[in-house]
Amino acid sequence: MMRMLVACAMMLIPLLALAQTKAPAPAAAAPKAGDPIRVLLVPENEAVISSQIAARIVALPAALGSRIRKGEILVRFDCAEQAARLKMSESELASARETNASKQELKSYRSASELDVRLAASAVDKAQAQVNVVKAQMGYCSISAPFGGRLVRLRARAHETVAAGQPLLDLIDNSAFRFQLHVPSRWLSWLGQGAAFTIMVDETGKSYPARVRVINGRVDPASRTVELTGAVEGKHPELIAGMSGTAQFNER
Repeated sequence: MMRMLVACAMMLIPLLALAQTKAPAPAAAAPKAGDPIRVLLVPENEAVISSQIAARIVALPAALGSRIRKGEILVRFDCAEQAARLKMSESELASARETNASKQELKSYRSASELDVRLAASAVDKAQAQVNVVKAQMGYCSISAPFGGRLVRLRARAHETVAAGQPLLDLIDNSAFRFQLHVPSRWLSWLGQGAAFTIMVDETGKSYPARVRVINGRVDPASRTVELTGAVEGKHPELIAGMSGTAQFNER
């Protein structure tokens, strides 16, 4: 039995030595200048529009994919409750003003103290502040487009009741874009802001001239890459957000 164990051990020794001396698999070569780098087209302006009040949606005038002008109404809410609160607040303000005027008159006859007059004036200020609060809330009864663009996603429908802060729709501006890409950090030795490069967009099959606009101030230590933002030169109406492609740089 002992002889068999010794024989097996002697047979395993060469195999272990071979495994230890086996060369590791070669690492993937890092991109070189001239190699294509993947890029993503991102709009300069994009926003998720949310509700600022809890209310029922009366109408969503714009259709999905439609072009939106700046200031155009996107959402209308049912604000009957806010309108009633405004009317009540304005009535309280009128009452506070009458009380204040009465206290002022009584003071002239020495029938009201200075404290009574100050308290009446303070009540007017408080009622006015309440009116201003309700008017501000009434301003949330409709949502206007903060910039011109296209409606790319609807997250709610007419007649639904939404909560304050709930996302309602997504708006993007397709008139101006930037490209986002990651390049090897060692390229920073020759790549700088304003450097020219070429972008080939997959969806259009065309190439576009671009320049480096911003270089991120931090290198990702895991991938040893740095993020760049590039701007396309000229106007190209066929480009829309979400398109992707490759960028090609030439080392200077």
